[in-house]
Amino acid sequence: MLKNYLLCLCAVLLGITGCSQSQNSDQYPYRERDINTVKSLYKAYQTNDMKTAADLLADNYKEFGPSIGDTTNKAETIDNNTGVYEYHSDIQYNDLEFYANDGHKGKHWVRVYGVWKVTHKETGKPIDVRYYEVFRIDEDGKIAELHTYWDTMDYWADLDYEVTKKTEKDKK
Repeated sequence: MLKNYLLCLCAVLLGITGCSQSQNSDQYPYRERDINTVKSLYKAYQTNDMKTAADLLADNYKEFGPSIGDTTNKAETIDNNTGVYEYHSDIQYNDLEFYANDGHKGKHWVRVYGVWKVTHKETGKPIDVRYYEVFRIDEDGKIAELHTYWDTMDYWADLDYEVTKKTEKDKK
C-alpha cells in the first residue's frame, strides 16, 4: 500500500514539474527574441549608444516609474538616459535575471531583476541600486512599455544623504 502511494506521488510530482518547465520555454515562442531585445537595450544604455536604444523602442513607447506620476515618452526616456552620463561613470547593469512570458491579455512581457552600479562623478562614490523592471514587447519586437521599480532612497543613501521629517517650524 505504501509503495503504491509513493509511486503515485512520484508520478504526480513528475507531471507537475514537466508541465511547469514546458510553460516557461516551449509554449512561448518569442521568449528568446524578447529577452534579447531587452538585453540589447541594456547594452545600448551601458555603452551610451542612444541611437540603438531609440531604435529598440516603439514610437508610442511609455515608461512608468519609479515614483508615482513619473511617466516619460520615447524622446524623454532617451534624453534622461543621455543625462545619466553627465553625473555618472562606469555604468553597469549587473546580476541580471530575465523572465519572459505571454502574460496578461496575450501581450509579451519580460521581467528583469538586477543591480544598477555607477560611480557618482562629483563625489567618486560608488552607487548600487537594486531594481525590478517589466517590459512589454509589441508585435514588431520593439519595447512598447517599461514599468520600473527601485527604491530612490537607495541611491541617495549611497551618497550619504539622510531623510529627516520636517517639523512645523521647518514648514513655515
